Amino acid sequence: TIEPLVTTGIIGSSRGAGGGIWLSQPPESIKLGTVLRLLEGNSLLVRCAGAPEICYRANTCASRRIWLTVEHAIFQILDSITLEDLIKSPPELENAGPDIREKGEVLCT
Repeated sequence: TIEPLVTTGIIGSSRGAGGGIWLSQPPESIKLGTVLRLLEGNSLLVRCAGAPEICYRANTCASRRIWLTVEHAIFQILDSITLEDLIKSPPELENAGPDIREKGEVLCT
């Protein structure tokens, strides 16, 4: 559902024959991390990382800290990329890490 994006004012929507969906903010102000958090929540990889109450072992889990660190790193990258970046710079993002740029790997096609 797109409701969280509408509620937060990232997009607007209107029903009916003349309706549709549109960006309510400029694409350069919309971060991918924000969109993903709104649509998917704070845990992209494992549910228990962002919701320790669902696992009785969360406080003693050896891997939970690792997953939290990985998710933090992912969101740091996603928070550095805007919709404008995606529009202007496919398939490689200028904000991609140096290893990816040096190897010339394509991030998406």
